[in-house]
Amino acid sequence: AGSGHPILAQIRQAYDGFVTTLALELDSDPDISNPRAAAIAFVGAAQGIGVQGLLREGDPPLEELANAYMEIIKTRSK
Repeated sequence: AGSGHPILAQIRQAYDGFVTTLALELDSDPDISNPRAAAIAFVGAAQGIGVQGLLREGDPPLEELANAYMEIIKTRSK
């Protein structure tokens, strides 16, 4: 980030596509006060799960990391 490398524009464009689509979905949820911020946070969390999966070389497997994240969300939303 901040390097000025030309690839950054393409990366931002790809991420913005995910964020914009998710923000539009979240916009109808009255419990979410800032759909764009929520979408950015969710995409960042998903990206972090992917990075941790790579760093930890499958211990635990990526699917288990994603499931554990969803368990946290489900438990906290009750």
